Amino acid sequence: MSTPKDEKTEEATPRRLKKAKEKGQVARSKELASALVLGGALMYFWAMGSSFLSVVLGNIKSGLLSAATPGEFTLSTMQLLSRGVVLAFAKAVLPFMFCIVVIVTLANLAQGGFILTTKPLEPKLTRLNPISGLKRVFGSIKALAETATSSLKIIIVALIGYITIKPELSRIPGVFNQSVPGIVIYFGQLAFTLLFRIFIFLMILAIFDFFYRKHEHKKSLKMTKKEVKDEFKETEGDPLIKRRIRQKQYEMARRRMISDVPKADVVITNPTRIAVALSYVGAGVPAPVLVAKGAGAIARRIISIAAEHDVPVVENKPLAQVLFNSVEIGEVIPESLYKAVAEVLAYVYRLKNRTKEALGGAQAAARAS
Repeated sequence: MSTPKDEKTEEATPRRLKKAKEKGQVARSKELASALVLGGALMYFWAMGSSFLSVVLGNIKSGLLSAATPGEFTLSTMQLLSRGVVLAFAKAVLPFMFCIVVIVTLANLAQGGFILTTKPLEPKLTRLNPISGLKRVFGSIKALAETATSSLKIIIVALIGYITIKPELSRIPGVFNQSVPGIVIYFGQLAFTLLFRIFIFLMILAIFDFFYRKHEHKKSLKMTKKEVKDEFKETEGDPLIKRRIRQKQYEMARRRMISDVPKADVVITNPTRIAVALSYVGAGVPAPVLVAKGAGAIARRIISIAAEHDVPVVENKPLAQVLFNSVEIGEVIPESLYKAVAEVLAYVYRLKNRTKEALGGAQAAARAS
């Protein structure tokens, strides 16, 4: 008994469809190919039948005239006439065979596209097992349905033949009183009418069969949720491993960022929830660069490292918030923030100068004493 987890409820993925196509598994209707072949044959003989008939009848007429003339109906004459009939037949049949090949090829291309694979030709021992073969033929509902459909098709084709020929039964005896060309033309037209009606029936059947095969093919390729997840892991990688890789990358980036804090010119805070470190590199860089930023524990870590390395820490809540949200690490601050950042840096530089002056004065006093 299948559980919901094992039910094939998901549509086939593009990868599953591609693999099936590589194995030659596509939705194809044999009925459509058969109907198109019959239609192509009818079109060909409708276009070329008159010329073929005239050549064949001409050869037959020549043969009959030769037979009626004493001394003319010899073995060489028979060979010549037979050769003419065979050549006329070959001229008609060879283009017809080429036409059939083209129609079958186009029908298969239209249904499944161009597929070059040897998978269907690979030997399988299960195909040689007679028990498996009997199970496929008699033990499958699908096989029984196809057998019933084929039987029904034969019955309907026979019925079409009966409906077409029955009205002509009373006329057939009188047809034989006509000339040979008249007899051939009559039976040719009757055969064309019969085959055309069969073609219409087969074409309607083929259209329904094509959509049915497409539906069954699509259904056979459905996947379970687990199969979809497994395929995603194969193609995109295990999400757990990818998450770990992202964590490692984040930790490495954070360590690099923290190592740049001592080089910063100022750390702007909010006051402890957010911290942003700026450095004015110079050397062609038009504005300060954001070298580190963080919130929560990372912000406190940045402030702590800044204090250890005598990097000025300035509290400016609005500026810290804007820099944190709009500038990424390694980016130059936007032009709209030049003025606000310049004011902070000017304050920091003045503070550094006063500290240097005070330190210089203390050193001088110490030397004087």
